[in-house]
Amino acid sequence: MIRRISFPHVQLSLNFKDVEDAKELVRAIKGKPKVVLEASAPLIKSEGMICVSLLREEWPDAFIIANMGFLSDIDLECEIVAEGGADGMIASHFKSTEDLKAFIRGCEKGKLLPYLDIDSPDAITMVKEVKPYVIILHRETLSAEIVNKAKELGIKVGVRGIKELEEVRNWVEKGVDVFVIGKDMVRSLDVFLETV
Repeated sequence: MIRRISFPHVQLSLNFKDVEDAKELVRAIKGKPKVVLEASAPLIKSEGMICVSLLREEWPDAFIIANMGFLSDIDLECEIVAEGGADGMIASHFKSTEDLKAFIRGCEKGKLLPYLDIDSPDAITMVKEVKPYVIILHRETLSAEIVNKAKELGIKVGVRGIKELEEVRNWVEKGVDVFVIGKDMVRSLDVFLETV
């Protein structure tokens, strides 16, 4: 069963090495509406997929996305993330449309929402044929044109690297759905949530 998720929202990247540090932060912000948790690639590499279960113990109703980065064995890693209890999965650096299709199939099989982290605006051409649920780009790469193209394809758009509240307002007006922030921005979380 896929948990409900509303847009727009703030996606908090739990960029920690130790899951206890991540859990401490989750305890401080749990229950806030419009917040999604991202188990970062460093956290998963350090602690394993068990970190998703441990985060869920702190916030049972949280929507949790596992950021797996580059996938070396797409089917197996989708299966691992699904069995680990995540609701969505982020992957990046796909070299071919076939690999991207395999990722989407693996997510569908595991009842995961597929998120694609894109490092180049040219990658939007790859997702025309195979539609992930969300594409995420860095603020320096994202443009209103990309947002519009994604919307035409029925794909949600996220942005990483936001530092200023004015940027959030600007991207909300342009139709961005997901605002990915790191732990260093948590002090501004309530203000971000008011804007989103």
